Amino acid sequence: MDFTPRFWHKCFIQQAGWTKEVRRYILQTLRAARTTPILEVGCGTGAVLSQIYQDGSHRLFGVDIGLPGLEFARSRNPHLRMTCADGLRLPFREQRFAITLCHYFLMWISDPMAVLEEMKRVTRSGGYLVVLAEPDYAARQDEPAELRKLGELQNMALLALEANIEIGGQVRPLLEKLRLEDIHVSMLKPAFTRPAARDESLEWKVIAFDLQQLVSRGALDQQQVERFRLLDERARHEGTRRLFIPTYFGWAKVP
Repeated sequence: MDFTPRFWHKCFIQQAGWTKEVRRYILQTLRAARTTPILEVGCGTGAVLSQIYQDGSHRLFGVDIGLPGLEFARSRNPHLRMTCADGLRLPFREQRFAITLCHYFLMWISDPMAVLEEMKRVTRSGGYLVVLAEPDYAARQDEPAELRKLGELQNMALLALEANIEIGGQVRPLLEKLRLEDIHVSMLKPAFTRPAARDESLEWKVIAFDLQQLVSRGALDQQQVERFRLLDERARHEGTRRLFIPTYFGWAKVP
């Protein structure tokens, strides 16, 4: 499989689609306008920022530590301001932005509180810090029963990748610890896997990518991965495949 920035961009576009409506609701609630300065930390290939731009906010900034993905984003979105930087050391002065957000990002950070502190630092008083989506893989639901083991293995693989698989349930405590005001936290509307609603091949490729962490460690072999692929494919064809990962979003005001 060719896990290039183009491939990951397809994944990020899919994820941005899952949160499109709640993102629009939040930004409308926060009265984001055309000239509102908005920063996305962990902007990846620019999937979320490009959609926010299409929705009418044009003063957008992004930072990401991964240069290949950032270069891909720049090639497709020359109108966006994107910088290669570490979320732990944002290259902006204090109170620079009205809204600072992240999307499926904190789960990959060893110290999410430190990143949120940086996001708070660069957000102006009266502005907002927004967590658009963080999953709780520990509470995932896989059906049929024969695919529950696949869920357990993917969680093991994510742990091997040093992901915080329970970060979704930590969103509210983290925002409270930041001493923010007017905190809102909710779970995205449940969306089980359905053939008509999701890209099956793309989802499986991401699962397979994760499982390679176990293959490389000798905890799983390619024949077992292929067996799970066939089971997953059959369940989707029969309409019995269900995959639900509770995913949380929230926003709060900087005092």
